[in-house]
Amino acid sequence: MKKLISLSCFLSIFLFSMSCKNYCFQKTPDVLHPVYSMYNISGEKGYLVKFELSHEAQPTAVIINKIKQNIPPKNKNGLKYSINVISETRKIENYKIEGTRQDNGIIFQIKNKEIFKPVEFKLE
Repeated sequence: MKKLISLSCFLSIFLFSMSCKNYCFQKTPDVLHPVYSMYNISGEKGYLVKFELSHEAQPTAVIINKIKQNIPPKNKNGLKYSINVISETRKIENYKIEGTRQDNGIIFQIKNKEIFKPVEFKLE
């Protein structure tokens, strides 16, 4: 009898945790056409990152090659985003590059929580 109660409690907790996990991941949109290109223009190097979302969401930052860049609202055009990620510059005085240990991906703001979604960006 105790084994049956323990098993049913375990299954209930397991199913509840799986449904919560799936609920969080359902809220992050699919990332469509994630691409990037490199540039080197008169003393500035970096990446131009482009992607499209499957539905409306709030991406707050993009991470490409261990560099994290916040996404300002001006980089949005409908569901499409185009972000300039500077990796090295001599043009902008005191510019600091924000490095990270995270893999390539996008950080979304969902219900006051930051959720990281890994993305495989393709080189154009």
